[in-house]
Amino acid sequence: MTEALPTKHALRRQMYEALGSWLFARRAKSKTKQERAEHVLDYRRRRNQLAAGMYREEVNARRNTVHRDLDADLALGFVGRDRYVYDSTLCGAGWQQYDTDQDAPYFGCWVNLEKRWTMCYAEGDRILVKCPSEESLKAELADMDRFYGRAPAAFTLFASGGQATQLVCDRPSVTP
Repeated sequence: MTEALPTKHALRRQMYEALGSWLFARRAKSKTKQERAEHVLDYRRRRNQLAAGMYREEVNARRNTVHRDLDADLALGFVGRDRYVYDSTLCGAGWQQYDTDQDAPYFGCWVNLEKRWTMCYAEGDRILVKCPSEESLKAELADMDRFYGRAPAAFTLFASGGQATQLVCDRPSVTP
């Protein structure tokens, strides 16, 4: 029975884990030359698999392609060091912020309706989802709505009588 191909992200993670194990084994006096050689050979094997394209694309439950970390940055064409770099770069290029109550310097989500892409930045992890059709984008946005819940208030206005009115910005959506 053949082993299923790992996703590109999983293969890259395995490659870097093998590299880390090899570097640690080089410094550890208790590791034998054989153990060190196994780690470097594992690293090289996984690096060659990655270069040869011996992986499968990650697809989520809604049949959309998922790109993580380095692959997300390559697809976007830039690397951001924090959420605000993504804010300033994406929002000027057809992207809209997707407000959640979790928004912070370490978390943010954006949607590009024209490209049918969604992007999330969470504590340095980047997840870009590419939707092949408008229906799959609708399904992705519906799942985001379910997961993140109601959009938070952008502003709260207080009337002189003590009545509070919350203003909520509309989230990006695909309208029929």
